[in-house]
Amino acid sequence: MDSFTLEYDMSLRLWVLRQDGSGRLVASFLSRQSATEGSTLRDLIGPSARLRIRNADGSYQDGLADRLAPAMPATGSPAAPTMLAAG
Repeated sequence: MDSFTLEYDMSLRLWVLRQDGSGRLVASFLSRQSATEGSTLRDLIGPSARLRIRNADGSYQDGLADRLAPAMPATGSPAAPTMLAAG
């Protein structure tokens, strides 16, 4: 299973989504709010990927990743909720 981390990059001054392990930059956002609105992150990483959200101070956000909207399947009907690990 793929895992990703959303974190603030001080040198870029942006919130970045990185693939864990490789460190590959997947996307960048001006704010954490813009990254976590709707199903933006879920659409980028897929419905079964693990997501961690790291605060600007280095701590991990408990529970926020669990509340992100799941991706919409191609049929247009809502997907079953996916539990995400936040820490």
